[in-house]
Amino acid sequence: MEQARLVSELLLGLRKLGLSVRIEPFDVDSTTAGGLCTLEGHRVLILDANAPPLEQATVLAQALLSLDHESVYLAPEARRFIYATRSRP
Repeated sequence: MEQARLVSELLLGLRKLGLSVRIEPFDVDSTTAGGLCTLEGHRVLILDANAPPLEQATVLAQALLSLDHESVYLAPEARRFIYATRSRP
């Protein structure tokens, strides 16, 4: 699956789960492309708009791993990517 399509598929899965996703350019150098956080009592995923698609997809997959993602449909390629992310250090 093309990386941009993978990012879109993973974003859709998170939104189906009701998670807010904010895609914004990070103003400072960061060691990560984003992650889950809590803002004003709500879980939000912040994603660096300038990060390469593969890094964005990895952040999204890690977020889905921490949620009950089995309840939403994801393309088989996206689901395989999520499970492959689990085995990465």
